[in-house]
Amino acid sequence: MSLSQVKRHLQSAISADGQFSQAHFELAKIFLDENKNNRAIEELKLAVESETKKFKMYESRGRALLEKKQFPQAKRFMYKNGYARYECSIYLSTLSEIYIEAKKYNLAKKYAQESIELYSEQWRSMLVLAHVCFHHRKWKLASEWLDKSLELNFKHFKSHLLMA
Repeated sequence: MSLSQVKRHLQSAISADGQFSQAHFELAKIFLDENKNNRAIEELKLAVESETKKFKMYESRGRALLEKKQFPQAKRFMYKNGYARYECSIYLSTLSEIYIEAKKYNLAKKYAQESIELYSEQWRSMLVLAHVCFHHRKWKLASEWLDKSLELNFKHFKSHLLMA
């Protein structure tokens, strides 16, 4: 299947369901490969928006079921909430990586922090925060973010290079 066909299929999926965050994310990755960063950013923001709606809805339903003491059903919604938060953190982390490459450090920091708030073990966002700290010459804080990143993913070579 050609890349243009994949794009058409993803766009059709999005047309059918505007809240299909994974389709937005896959489309964003294609745009990144094509060096169309602005289009990728648009798609990533749409993915974040739709995934945020999902995890808020899952959390709301889970809490309502907890109040009714329907624990197995509540547990299912809380698991879905956790997974949606994890997915959203990936989308935010990807946004922060785009902004770090564009040297838009404030935006990179904003999205990396949001990503870590949703999923505290998002090592890529920690790496972005280390880059931001290096840029602002906050060496100690940069080193701390790199240490945290390496604790979660020791094999990531960029972390080792930055640490050196």
